[in-house]
Amino acid sequence: MTSKPSEGLVELASGVIKGLKELRDGIAESKRSVESMPFLIRGYAMADFKSGTGMSHDEWLEFLDDLITSLEELSSKLTERGEAEAGEVLGKLERAVESLNKLSEYLRGLPQKARLAAGFLSEEQIRALEEGPKRAEEVSTLAQAIKHLMDALGS
Repeated sequence: MTSKPSEGLVELASGVIKGLKELRDGIAESKRSVESMPFLIRGYAMADFKSGTGMSHDEWLEFLDDLITSLEELSSKLTERGEAEAGEVLGKLERAVESLNKLSEYLRGLPQKARLAAGFLSEEQIRALEEGPKRAEEVSTLAQAIKHLMDALGS
């Protein structure tokens, strides 16, 4: 499917790319935080993240890197040629929305997990986990922006 850039399509893609890069930074920070946890809780935290979000930290980072690269290439083609094939990117965006929704749900439950593991975590780690619902809203907003981009690319 060839998509002609409607007004603001490149800007919409740029906004999504920016949001994905911020999410990637957050996932990388989460990975560092988990790796700094005491040995007894680290394995649980890694397994909980993967089961709760559908991917490990490394899988998330790889997925986001691939998606960001694909969107940057699409955006570049839209800017240079005024049109681009969006077919493969649409499938990646659809997977991203599903994954982000799962991540958002996981983040909403972090304050409860922080309370359960409080004796094993630093104050900084507890504060970060208590920010989960706020981060969940940011992730949901990014998922909505991706849906909007998908709609624009599909028309």
